[in-house]
Amino acid sequence: VDTVKYTYILDKLAQGKNNVLFSGETGVGKTIIIPDFLNLAPEDIAWGFINFSAKTSASNLQSLYESKLDNKGKRYTPHSGKKMFIFFVDDVNMPQHDRYGSQPPCELLRQTIDQKGFYNLKKFNLNSVVDTIFVAACAPPGGGRNTVTPRLFRHFNMIWLPDVPKVSMEQIFSSILKGFLAGMPKVQLDVVAPLVVRATVEFYLKLKTDLLPTPTKCHYTFNLRDIAKVIQGVLQVNRDYLKDKSMLLKLWLHESFRVFRDRLTEMKDVEWFNDRVTENLKKHLEIDWQKETFKDVLFCHFGNDENEYEEVIDINTLIPKLNEQLEWYNTMNTGNQMRIVFFKDCISHLSRISRILRQQRGNALLVGVGGSGRKGMARLGASIAKYGAMEIEINKNYKEKDFREDLKKLLKRAGLENQPIMFLFSDSQIISDAFLEDINSILNTGEVPNLYANDELEQIVGELRPAAKAEGKETKDLIMQFFVQRCREALHVILAFSPVGDLFRNKTRQFPSLVNCCTIDWYHAWPSDALQSVAQRKYEDEEEKAKLGLGHYIEALSKISVEIHTTVSEASDAFFQELRRRNYTTPTSYLELTKAYIELMKIERARLPASIKRYK
Repeated sequence: VDTVKYTYILDKLAQGKNNVLFSGETGVGKTIIIPDFLNLAPEDIAWGFINFSAKTSASNLQSLYESKLDNKGKRYTPHSGKKMFIFFVDDVNMPQHDRYGSQPPCELLRQTIDQKGFYNLKKFNLNSVVDTIFVAACAPPGGGRNTVTPRLFRHFNMIWLPDVPKVSMEQIFSSILKGFLAGMPKVQLDVVAPLVVRATVEFYLKLKTDLLPTPTKCHYTFNLRDIAKVIQGVLQVNRDYLKDKSMLLKLWLHESFRVFRDRLTEMKDVEWFNDRVTENLKKHLEIDWQKETFKDVLFCHFGNDENEYEEVIDINTLIPKLNEQLEWYNTMNTGNQMRIVFFKDCISHLSRISRILRQQRGNALLVGVGGSGRKGMARLGASIAKYGAMEIEINKNYKEKDFREDLKKLLKRAGLENQPIMFLFSDSQIISDAFLEDINSILNTGEVPNLYANDELEQIVGELRPAAKAEGKETKDLIMQFFVQRCREALHVILAFSPVGDLFRNKTRQFPSLVNCCTIDWYHAWPSDALQSVAQRKYEDEEEKAKLGLGHYIEALSKISVEIHTTVSEASDAFFQELRRRNYTTPTSYLELTKAYIELMKIERARLPASIKRYK
């Protein structure tokens, strides 16, 4: 009802050529209502989309004007055959204030509405903008969002969207899940759907009130997209695999863990979440399961030969298959081979990445310290899914222009060739905030404003016309929308960030799509059994190659290595508690420890024969 109501109001205001501002908390449906309205707009109305971030500049907005409107001398108008153009500006209050207290993109927007145009920065004449209105959306100030001058908002008809009522949430998602489970007369799981959705909504509301964002947990922000991701995850399974209520509940718990629990940074928060799961199972589903029954439940696509999304009963059965996949990856990537020990946590993270890559518009934000395996898991996950992979290569001459050229190649592979592809980007590659500005735009809209020159646009339209025509899209605007849609479906962005320092906190606040449009996977410290298996593998490999005489001592050496690493980690925690200074012990430092021992052993093994030889 609310969606229909607000769409009707927006339609009437747009017909009268009035600017509209939708405001409300994150996740109430602002960026669903407006794009849905624009997609169903009459053929004589064109539209464009820009997502503001903290680093959006006035030139970004001006580039959008120039790329979406026809330039007729000093007048910018909608394309021929269009009577009106609608610009949708999302997160309009995100731009940072400059030294003078203004927000340049917002000021340019205000000038465009006030003076019906904007100034040409080369000729200093006013270019008029005609038959154009603006529809904006924003959340209240706070958490990286800023106060916008009333001189801009006075031009808008403001509509406040209240939080979606609990009853409406349950009705929306129950309808989706019941439709999926209907037609199974033997098990009749569709009667369980409303109970599962009710428990999911309660998870969501409890997390919003009890796990609030803090400076060290800035990503503890939950919205309706998270509930949608849980239901979307349940729909990945083959319906015939759900033999009974117990299997459905295991699948639902797994998806809830992937969406909600995987972002939690501390084990006490994880235990708190597990306790809420136990309570909800009793309250809504009348099932008394202990935490040990469900806390490690795992579903994945690579556990069977048919690539079906099924539960993994024994995680150790996956190790031979994963070793085969790793061998295949190393064969195909001789210049970037990986050596991976598949312990329990490693397999869990790999299954999470695989799940995200298989999802429609699935993007991931992997957060962990250096050496925790984020990029390695992402590369192997893409290889298992038979997806293409792309990373940028940073050098001292790499600039924003080079990054945009790489983005062109990436989007053409996804949009023109319709090839599923993973784009892996890490925080160490952030030379300029413009990189994140473009990634933020891709995550939210599937495109980068003014990325292509006119001749490149014509080339894209020409190559895509046959495929678009088969879908009933023949005009240039519809073909470009088809291109963007293909990009969003085929491209999966995987971001690898480190929680060390202020970078992660600052960037997630400045570019909200990094959190809102990604599934977050937080990499906790490696457990002791993982540390021991990694050290044992390392010492065994070196013994096989260099014959260091470690044969009978490998297990003991592995235990000592684990003990050194864990005691230093405990001392580092105590150091922080006493002096508030951080000393990080990462998987990289652990691997350096084993490497240092092996190198020292080689030196000592060579020194003794050399001394004997000298005396001979």
